[in-house]
Amino acid sequence: DDNTDEYQGLLVRADNNEYAHRMHLLSNSLKVSEEITPRIFSVIKKILQTLSLLDIKLECYVNNDSNMNASCFSLGNDVNLIIIISSGLVNKMTQDELAFVIGHEIGHYLFGHLDYAEVQRNKNVIMDMKLSSIYQSHEISADRIGLICSGSLESSLRAIVKTVSGLNDEFITHNLHTYLHQIQSLNYDDLAHAYHTHPIFPIRAKALTLFSMSEIYYLSIGKNKQAPLTDDSLIARIRKDLESTTMKNLKDESKH
Repeated sequence: DDNTDEYQGLLVRADNNEYAHRMHLLSNSLKVSEEITPRIFSVIKKILQTLSLLDIKLECYVNNDSNMNASCFSLGNDVNLIIIISSGLVNKMTQDELAFVIGHEIGHYLFGHLDYAEVQRNKNVIMDMKLSSIYQSHEISADRIGLICSGSLESSLRAIVKTVSGLNDEFITHNLHTYLHQIQSLNYDDLAHAYHTHPIFPIRAKALTLFSMSEIYYLSIGKNKQAPLTDDSLIARIRKDLESTTMKNLKDESKH
């Protein structure tokens, strides 16, 4: 998330005009509650305890969608955070995997990503690629909160694999790290363009795996052991992966 300061001025403050969206959700989706959806409610309750966010005003809605989707927005002081998850996602994920997804959305709130509106893309390719760089770093940062909420790297990676494939546990083994090998077969030039707002999924999975080996993660979970990666080496390795794939053009054009 450190490049947000570098590109300050590219993003604009968001206007809180989401009340109509909330009314739509109340009309057409199911609001998560202890009485109707106790398992989802317990996942959220545990997450808020883990993150020490017991005073947050959070609402979660489930909509009827077979696709694996999740999103969030804020109403400021009225409702700090509203999370929308699809029924397809809920039906295929365990509670730890769901904790990763919901924790990811809460991460966007904690890092202040919801304070900014997505600006309209223009014909300035360099500007567009810088914006994409910001959005991609947002996703990697939010994934880290998801991991902390899930409490399991395997569950977090499994949530990513399920989101990519739409498969359930019946068809997925425990050899999840082999998914990272897909990176080796990517044609980076075909992927490197200005409009990626999310890092490609194998990069996200690798970035999360690296984070689980870092000093900052060990500190966050109270692990009294020397971490394999320093914070600086963690950042360097993730930036290298991004610059080799979806951010390749930005690096090349910036040099030019």
